[in-house]
Amino acid sequence: IPALLLDDGIGTLDERVAMDAIGLQFPPAVAAAAVRTDVAAANASNLADKHSILRLIIGQEKDGDVMSSEPPMSHPRYDNVNLAITRIFAKSALFGAAYACDVDEVARLLETGLVHIADEDQTGRTPLIIACQNVSNEADESR
Repeated sequence: IPALLLDDGIGTLDERVAMDAIGLQFPPAVAAAAVRTDVAAANASNLADKHSILRLIIGQEKDGDVMSSEPPMSHPRYDNVNLAITRIFAKSALFGAAYACDVDEVARLLETGLVHIADEDQTGRTPLIIACQNVSNEADESR
């Protein structure tokens, strides 16, 4: 089922899922991976590409000596990129973790301050309601 997060260019994300009238959502596995992004630890098929991307993130200019050295393993701008990605996917990841009854991941996401336990999905359910439905095997009429 096609799904995407549409960015309106001014910071508002709109979740678009084909057949969203039946309560489907952005793929939770994608969101779960996204909220654990660490750009410094990411792999690339070409190590030089990874180094170029990390240098671009921290704003290093193309200089012969700088380009031949490895970028730093950590940098505040890496943290900014990681946070920006987490901010985009946190709500979808929260609902995916609730659906999976993953208490540790729900707690971790709530601790980021980017999501709240009272957040609602497109059907009006909170993460707690979703988790309770799954623990009790209650029929989920919204899907």
